[in-house]
Order: sequence, then structure tokens, then C-alpha cells
Amino acid sequence: RHHGLFVVSGPETLPGVTLEGVRIVDLAPTILRLFGVPVPADMDGRALSEAFVPTSVVVSQPGTTQESIEVKRDTLEDEDYEEVIAQRLRGLGYL
Repeated sequence: RHHGLFVVSGPETLPGVTLEGVRIVDLAPTILRLFGVPVPADMDGRALSEAFVPTSVVVSQPGTTQESIEVKRDTLEDEDYEEVIAQRLRGLGYL
């Protein structure tokens, strides 16, 4: 859907603030900042700092970012890799 509802509440939020242009990709950076975790530089979205009081970690650490982390795939061949994934999914009851 193109429309949705976003509500934020808590001791560090500003009451009565209307946020414009919020996108679903803004949630992850906002949540990371709430927990004081650096936001990867290449992550889509932005922290919704305008919804929080100035002393909130979301606002007080606006430039906290980290370099992207390169995740390397296992060195298994494609066929072996697919089988390992299938085994893991079977073990979890998905297959």
C-alpha cells in the first residue's frame, strides 16, 4: 500500500509532532539510533530525529555512521550452498 500509519511514543519523543514524508526505510535507521548503534553509511532511509527531544540519543548523535560491512558468502560451490540452505530450512521445519 502507498499509505500507512507511523506512531512513535515514549519518554524521549515530542508530543503532537506531525512527521511528513516518512518512509518504511526510515524505521531501521531510527531504531538503530535509538539503541545507540551506528547506522551503516549505505543504509537507505534516515533517522526520524524530528520526532525526539533534543537530549535523545537519536538527536544528540546525528552523525553516527559506520562503514558498510562486506558479507562474504561461504566458499561452497553453488550446488553445495543450495543444499546447505535446504538442510537448514528442513531442520527449522520450513521444508
